[in-house]
Amino acid sequence: MKRMAANLLGKNAEFVAPSFLIIGAQKCGTTALHAYLSRHPQTVPSSTKEINYFCSDDVLALGPAWYKTQFPVSQPAHPKPLTYEASPNYVFTPQVPERLHAYCREMKIILLLRNPVARAFSAWNHYVHRNPSKHPDLSVEQAVETRSFEQVVKDEIDGVLPADQPQGSHYLARGRYAEQIRRFLKFFPREQILIIESYRLLHETTNVLVEVGDFLQLDPFPWQAEDIAPHGCGTYSTKMSLSASSTLQDYYSSYNQELYSLLGQDFGWEEEPT
Repeated sequence: MKRMAANLLGKNAEFVAPSFLIIGAQKCGTTALHAYLSRHPQTVPSSTKEINYFCSDDVLALGPAWYKTQFPVSQPAHPKPLTYEASPNYVFTPQVPERLHAYCREMKIILLLRNPVARAFSAWNHYVHRNPSKHPDLSVEQAVETRSFEQVVKDEIDGVLPADQPQGSHYLARGRYAEQIRRFLKFFPREQILIIESYRLLHETTNVLVEVGDFLQLDPFPWQAEDIAPHGCGTYSTKMSLSASSTLQDYYSSYNQELYSLLGQDFGWEEEPT
């Protein structure tokens, strides 16, 4: 169908392979950034936000030609847009950096990071309220979280991974950012990776989008004139308990310090209320 669409636009029309990827992290603002960037006249997103090409063996088996068809077709008025996708699983999946490097070693990479305590709680809320009907390939147990947040924290710290936990949750492991970033730094130079704290995307949106534009070498764009409202900010019916918050602050203390040393930047997450 997409190949037919390209033919209808002319025999010289081609799908435009991605110029940059938003690789995560999960529950850190990837949906918001994906939506904001679609407003710039030089950037056009993929037909599906999360393609998961580099992290799924089944999707990867479809091949690079198939992957390219997931992106827009070049048009005379827009001959060479910068195309992109946002798959939060990329940063967490160990095989992705090598696969991505083999696909395009010049790929620019954007990574959003959030206080890992808040990220874990947000992820738990996401899985608790997940609609299983939207995931017909999963059992209800694989789609929806039934444990309390306190139990989730205890299980993962103790190394207990119940067989019926939601697929891909990994609430605590996803917040150990330094080890994930190091995997990418083995294959990509630091200057090809833009790391953004999600708090800044929420509270300094215009400034962050200017920084992203500079990183991607986009033409200047009047972001301040855009009606950019907070995107995808949900509210929770329950609050994180003080015991769970304290446990996670202790758990992530050394991991956060490792991240700050790696990036040469202290996000001050230890002082943030959760």
